[in-house]
Formats: sequence, structure tokens, C-alpha cells
Amino acid sequence: MQKQLETRKQEYPETTYVHLVHSLEGLINAIIKVNEQLSNTIIIDKKKNQYLETLKLIAINITNFGNKWNLTYLADASAVVGTDPNKDLSKLERKILSKIKGGTKMLARLDNPRETLEHKISLREEARVALDAVRRGEKVEEVQQTIEKEGKKAAKKDKGEIDVLTETEIIEVKGSASYGTATRPDITLIGQIEKYIQKIKKDAKVNPSLPPRKIVVHLTQGVSDDVRKWFIGKAAKSGVIIEIRTGQR
Repeated sequence: MQKQLETRKQEYPETTYVHLVHSLEGLINAIIKVNEQLSNTIIIDKKKNQYLETLKLIAINITNFGNKWNLTYLADASAVVGTDPNKDLSKLERKILSKIKGGTKMLARLDNPRETLEHKISLREEARVALDAVRRGEKVEEVQQTIEKEGKKAAKKDKGEIDVLTETEIIEVKGSASYGTATRPDITLIGQIEKYIQKIKKDAKVNPSLPPRKIVVHLTQGVSDDVRKWFIGKAAKSGVIIEIRTGQR
């Protein structure tokens, strides 16, 4: 964010520019501090809710700040982070991600020279969807969480992975452009959704007093009407809420 502001430096008087830099740094530091508090596993619900409300307020302040000073890239708080998946995560993005459970492991994979470019792009998309959830005021519990589904044989387990797990959402991130023209999801995505449905129903039995999570299928390259209709039908049959989101974060 600071780099983008720096490109506009010549448009402002020096004192105004210094004020903008300090204000933006204050907003960034506020986000980091709140997320550090949220990472405390023994935090009580009342405090947690207060911190989440603070995050929402910061997001509003970022939007207002962008509108006031004509910094259009700040006008939408959910898109503050760079959206190009080919672009490496910024220092701020890495710092916030490292505070999330599983984030350090994800960063290690991004820094691994043996990882393919295609896989790194996928990881960046997942990371930025997680960071977007933070900015929306969601408590992100974990990224890349392994889940297990009991197979037909008790000794066998079919493992899956939740890209982003929040208190209210299970988010699956897919970056393929094929979903924009497909007539239905591919078998891999269908299998993941089945695992998520089972997890949500199992969690509901274990903690019936808690509201069930919803499944969010985030297709960064868009979605066809047929694929969207398939998920609507799946939600109706399973009784689990399934929401489709699109676009980079």
C-alpha cells in the first residue's frame, strides 16, 4: 500500500504527503495489532467480538481514507492487497499471514524453490483469500487444514484439505478458468465439497448450539451459469449453505 501511495507523492504538498504516510502506517499497524490479539487461543468470546468489530471499523476507515484522498486502490477495503496472483506477497501480507495457524507453513511452501510456478500462484490466491477474510472481520482459524473422511473400510481414510477455515466459513479456492465455461464442477472439486458437507454435519452434531458454517467456493477466474446452478442444487439437497464468490483478492 505504501508503494502505491509513493507513486502519487508528486500530487500532494510535502506536509500532506507525510500526513498520508503516517495515517496509512497507523491503519496497517492497527490491523496487525488486532490480528495478534485474535491469534491468542485463550481469548474470551466477549474480547474476540470486540476485536472483530475493531477490524470491521478499520476496514471502514481504510475505505473512507481512500475516498477522501482519491486513493482508488483503497476504496474497497476487501481489495487493499494486490490482486495479481503472479505478484509475490508483500511484507505486510506475509506478516499477517504468519499470525494465522498454518500460515508459516504456507509461506515456507511459497519460498521453496522446488515448488512449481503454477502451485505458487495457487498458494498466493489462497493466501489472499484468507487475508481478505481477515479484512472482512472474519476470525481465520487456519489455512490449509487437513481433514479426514472415514472410508468404507475403517482402516482407510480419505484425506482432504480446507484452504481457508474461519469461524463461519469453509472456503475452497480454485484458480482455473475452466469453471467459467464448464457445465458442472470437476470430480476433484465435487469430492472436496462432499467432505466439507460431512464435516459441517459432523460439527453440528458435536456442537449443536453453534451455528453451522457455510461452504464458500471461491472461483477466482469466474463461474458459468451451469456450475452455479449445480452448486445451488447441491445446497438444496444437502441442506448446507453453499456460496459462490469470484474474482481475485
